[in-house]
Amino acid sequence: MLLLPATREMSLWGSLLLVLAGTLLGSAAIARGTRLVYACIVGCTWLAMLMTIVWVYTPQFNDRYPIKSFVAEVRARVAVAGPLQLCGPMNDLALRFNLGDFVPEVVQFSEILRYLARDGETFCIIEAEWYQDLGERTGRFFPILARQEFDRSTLLLISNR
Repeated sequence: MLLLPATREMSLWGSLLLVLAGTLLGSAAIARGTRLVYACIVGCTWLAMLMTIVWVYTPQFNDRYPIKSFVAEVRARVAVAGPLQLCGPMNDLALRFNLGDFVPEVVQFSEILRYLARDGETFCIIEAEWYQDLGERTGRFFPILARQEFDRSTLLLISNR
């Protein structure tokens, strides 16, 4: 389901591009230009992959996993150069890509506690299960600034203030 066009307009554009690619390839074959046929195959394949990613896959992925809206909430609360880390065993490439810079990761509970115990305000993106464990172990529940539900998990933006 994820690679099918979501709207009728996208289906129409996809069909139009397939007809155009077929026409180019057929014209090159009729002209018996081997290099031209090869160039058309490569170009049309590249265009089809690009179209699928940009027009079909990315919008459907963002609808299903609203990472961009969560990142917008994070950026509204955390300065670009602000102290932000991913807490817990989270290696989410889509989240890191949309944050736009390298966000360090702390995995151990002791590291997370040391990070959140700093004097200045610090922010942490953590999964809800880890947040619950952290609260139970420390007896302190940090304020939740943003929450985003995904398929089977929930990401939280927390602060030490």
